[in-house]
Amino acid sequence: MMAPCALALALAVALAAALAGDAAAQGGGGDTLHSQRHTAGSEMVYIHTKHYTYIREKCRVHTSLDIMPVLHNGHRRNNPDRTFYPGDALEYRTGMGVEGCSAVKSCPVEVPEGEGECTQPRVKCSYSRRGGCRPSGFEGLAGGGPASESGKATLPTDIYGPDESYRVAKRAYAMAEVTVILHGRLYTGYHTFVSESSFPVRVLDPGLSVTLSHSPLVDAEGHTAANLDGTYYVWDPINVVHEIGYAWKEERIGTIGATHTKAHGILDLVQERTCAEASCTLSAGGIRSYDPKPIAHEYAGGSSMYNSSCAVGATLDPGGQACSEYHARHTVSYTAAVHNMATGTPIRTGEARAHSVTNATGALVVRYDPQFGEPYAYVSLADAAREEGDWAWSKRHVMAVRYLGSEGGGRDDAGAGPHEMRRALLNALDHEGRARYLAGEVDIGEDLSWNATGGPSGRDAERCTPHDAGLVEGALRLGREPASAMFTQASYGRLYLEYPISGFMVASGADTA
Repeated sequence: MMAPCALALALAVALAAALAGDAAAQGGGGDTLHSQRHTAGSEMVYIHTKHYTYIREKCRVHTSLDIMPVLHNGHRRNNPDRTFYPGDALEYRTGMGVEGCSAVKSCPVEVPEGEGECTQPRVKCSYSRRGGCRPSGFEGLAGGGPASESGKATLPTDIYGPDESYRVAKRAYAMAEVTVILHGRLYTGYHTFVSESSFPVRVLDPGLSVTLSHSPLVDAEGHTAANLDGTYYVWDPINVVHEIGYAWKEERIGTIGATHTKAHGILDLVQERTCAEASCTLSAGGIRSYDPKPIAHEYAGGSSMYNSSCAVGATLDPGGQACSEYHARHTVSYTAAVHNMATGTPIRTGEARAHSVTNATGALVVRYDPQFGEPYAYVSLADAAREEGDWAWSKRHVMAVRYLGSEGGGRDDAGAGPHEMRRALLNALDHEGRARYLAGEVDIGEDLSWNATGGPSGRDAERCTPHDAGLVEGALRLGREPASAMFTQASYGRLYLEYPISGFMVASGADTA
């Protein structure tokens, strides 16, 4: 006697179009992120016995899936490459249909926020003269599930994309049944088809970063308020520029936001600038006698101005110990985070799956203690004839100065001074002018004006160079008033001063000045 449901029945499926109509994923343009159509089944289903072949007409099952974007304040909650961040959302629309099948089961839509429960149907086969193989798990054509469904799926906020996979899927099962009466007995052959349309939901790691750099400001006299070796003096503005980076930052403005916090110890935060648009040009400075400095930023970038605001009156502190607590290396740290603006939840990043990243930069504040060689004053006989005649007193006065560098000092200032790459300010000059008559002397009553700066030249340069091979042209610069001059680094320099006494001498009839 033959085993139940065996009887040499072999179900062969003519796969004329078993997987016909399986469409490739489409997306990226218009209002559709992804579209897929899938069909499984056959035009004819055959069942063979030893002696006969029985045929049932076609059985085909179809599924479809369309993924559309969801907006938040007019902005899409997905990335341009069809990836997503935690807390993003998508809209789906599904379809299901059958042709000529005996039974069907339509599964709930599978979404990342909750797996669609769906048990695969099976067939319980029992031999009986009155019956045959009876299916279990199918719902029949009348109750096979809705022909179409739609809805919105929000990705969980605690998911993490690179190590996990998520999807939206629509699946449906269909069964083709062929009944055979052979020698007075009833036998049933069957075949099950499954159709599935799906969309892989790729959750993105933002790759969050925060970069820091220093952008020195310029003071009211036109001098850069920082040293060439990256150090600062007390009261110098420490202008730190930050930029926050993450994938698709510009494209996700309005849906993915970035924030940052700062820690700066005893330094005072005196100004903040942050870009809230795709790109900005913001001015740092413009306060406390510092020129405004336009700086270009991307979204969430900006600059912050700090100050080691020591007691007023101890600004330069040559050789003293005032402000000693500020003469040290200060750390300014920035902690950046990104969040989904629609859900208000943070987004994790990196292998540690952290909600933020931190970066820091240092600012070494050192003592101001400039060191100079013995100055030498003379009259510039090389000057061309002046407007008031080629008189000796119409020539400019020159102060030849050798700047050795700043001695420095402070808790973290390494290396013996003087430090040649630190600046020194010249902003005062004591002088007096006397005119001599036969009857005596009088005060000229005129002030020297700051005229120009220069480096040694000709025979002067020949004399200076052996003592300092690092002679730098332009190291001494005149202020914009001009009422000051600055050595940007150790070098020789000449300060040209003009004494407007020609007219006084001619008018007074003095002999010498």
